[in-house]
Amino acid sequence: MNHSCFHPFDDEINAFNVDENFIVTVVMREEYDNNLSEPGTSTCQLTNNKDDEQQEVNIDELLITCVARKRALFDYRLPANERSNLKKKALWQEVCNLMGG
Repeated sequence: MNHSCFHPFDDEINAFNVDENFIVTVVMREEYDNNLSEPGTSTCQLTNNKDDEQQEVNIDELLITCVARKRALFDYRLPANERSNLKKKALWQEVCNLMGG
């Protein structure tokens, strides 16, 4: 949990939900504990106690960091089979999940 992609994650407020496709999403712990969220349909809310401007900067940095680790999303030099639409869609979903969306 020390990785920068998990920076806004708060153990007391958030939990991880893993759906049948093994996609991990961040959910509110209350929903997770009460089994209110269905796998694959969870909404995520990340909390940050800093002011809104600092939170915006953190979200931007988090997005940049997450995308930078998914080379197929931006590096045209990779072989085409590593950059297929299906793979890119899965990578964007991973970024979305890491961002809490």
